[in-house]
Amino acid sequence: MPQMDHGCAGGFGLGEGSIAFSQGTAPGGARQLDKTMPKGILYVETRPSSPEVEAEFQKWYDEVHLAEVVALPGIVAARRYVAVRDDGGPFVAIYDLEADDLREVVREIRRAMKENRMRVPACVQMDPPPTMRLLQLTTSYGPGPAPV
Repeated sequence: MPQMDHGCAGGFGLGEGSIAFSQGTAPGGARQLDKTMPKGILYVETRPSSPEVEAEFQKWYDEVHLAEVVALPGIVAARRYVAVRDDGGPFVAIYDLEADDLREVVREIRRAMKENRMRVPACVQMDPPPTMRLLQLTTSYGPGPAPV
């Protein structure tokens, strides 16, 4: 099963263990965000189980899995990335989260996998498992007015 890189155990790496969030202050001109609705991302690195099934892996991820995940409460968008250099690195998915409790979003993903509402096909490499990391947005900086 996939594991989050902080050592949690459980279905799809989204186990019962605690998830660490970094809390930061706004240095210089950075704008602090409104903390009433934490925003975060779930960062996931995956690979096809073999080069021969990469097309199947890509099709499943783009046409099935992203929609399954974004349909869950608290997940509002998903994006996928590939390394600029073809160096055999992982494919990366970033899931945008908006919820009062980001950990509950992760627990819902785990429940959906356990209840087979989301399946991981054989074309996804599970040894070693996908790497996952839950991150909470602490500061946003950019030109123009602060985000609302």
